[in-house]
Amino acid sequence: MYIKKIVPLSFFLSLALLSCTIIEYKKISKEEYFTQIKATWIGQIIGVGWSEPTEFKFGGKIIPFDVVPEYDSDSVNAFGQDDIYVEMTFIISMRCGRDSDCNPSKAAGVLFASLGMEDINKNYYEKLNYKTKFAYTDYNFTELIQTCTKFTEQFILKSKGKIVPGKDGKTYYYIPEKAIIPSAFERSCEPGSYDSTNRLSDEELERINYYSAKHYKKYLHEWIPSTWKISHSAKSDKELSTT
Repeated sequence: MYIKKIVPLSFFLSLALLSCTIIEYKKISKEEYFTQIKATWIGQIIGVGWSEPTEFKFGGKIIPFDVVPEYDSDSVNAFGQDDIYVEMTFIISMRCGRDSDCNPSKAAGVLFASLGMEDINKNYYEKLNYKTKFAYTDYNFTELIQTCTKFTEQFILKSKGKIVPGKDGKTYYYIPEKAIIPSAFERSCEPGSYDSTNRLSDEELERINYYSAKHYKKYLHEWIPSTWKISHSAKSDKELSTT
C-alpha cells in the first residue's frame, strides 16, 4: 500500500521538475538579425564620424545648436575613428559635450538596431565603403558583419539556444530568455577584483603599438579640459611609465 502511494507522488514531482526546466525562446530569422547588426554598426560609425569635430571642444557645456556640424553622407566612412565603438538622436546626444562622438555612436547604434536596414534612410549609408579596413583591425565592413554573426551563433549555442532551418528555407535563431541581473556598480577608476588569469600573452602584448605622451603634448590643450593631466603614460615609444 505504501509503494502504491509513493509512485504517483514521485511521478507528479517529476512533472513539476520538468515544467521548471522549460525554456522560453525569442525567435528571429538570421536574415532579420543580419539587417539589424548591419544597421547597428552603420549607426555607430555615423555617430562618431558626424560628431568627431566636436569631441572635447566644449568641456561640460551644452554644445550650441548653431555650431553642430552639418551632416555629410561621407560620415559613414569613419574607419579611422577609435571610438566605434534619427537625426535628433544624433544631435541631442552630441550636444551633451565632452566625449561627444561616443554618445551619438551608442545612441544611433541602438536606434538603428531597432529600425533595421529597411527603415533607415539610404542617405545614411549609400556611400558606405565596404572594402576599407577599420583602423587597427583586419576587418572591412563586410568582414565585420560576418564576424559578428559568427560570434552571435557561438553565443546562442553556448547559452543553450538553437539554430534551426525553417520550412520556408530561412535559418532561425532561438535565443533563450533570461532574467537580466545587473552587476554591481563599479567606477572605471576603481574596477574592483578581476580574473588575474585573463591576461594577454607576451606574444599578444608584443603586437600592441603605442606612443608616448610627448607626441601629444602640444595638442592636448586643444581638446581636453585644462584640469586634466596625463598619468601612467609611456615614457618612450617602447617603455611604459609607472608614474
